[in-house]
Amino acid sequence: MTQLNEFTVRRVLGAAAPDGGEQIALAVEAEGGDRLTLKCAYGLLPQLMDMFRTAGALATRARQGRSGPVFDVIQPYVSTAAPRLTPTVEGPLLLRFITTEGIPVTFALPRPAVRDLALALEEELTKPPPNLPRH
Repeated sequence: MTQLNEFTVRRVLGAAAPDGGEQIALAVEAEGGDRLTLKCAYGLLPQLMDMFRTAGALATRARQGRSGPVFDVIQPYVSTAAPRLTPTVEGPLLLRFITTEGIPVTFALPRPAVRDLALALEEELTKPPPNLPRH
């Protein structure tokens, strides 16, 4: 197993998309002055961003003196249009949302779940919008 090294980021230096966009790369400077690059496959970008969001939500809760798991979404992805539906050979439908952040978010749902979602959305759209407080 590979030894994981922990470091504290002092400064974010930049980003790149090597290998024709097949990877993303984030360059940072650690507290000791070392410059490090985190690379991952483009397909892992949504998961990586989600982990940063989760860490941010945990930090927000800790700073507010609240503990426990994070169930609420602090900053949801905002879709710019209806999702593109793509069938798969295995059966699930892929729902691909283009977001205001520029990266697509894709969900794979079994057909019955998509049907349930469509019914729930239709029902929700018949109701007046809720008057919810914004975070």
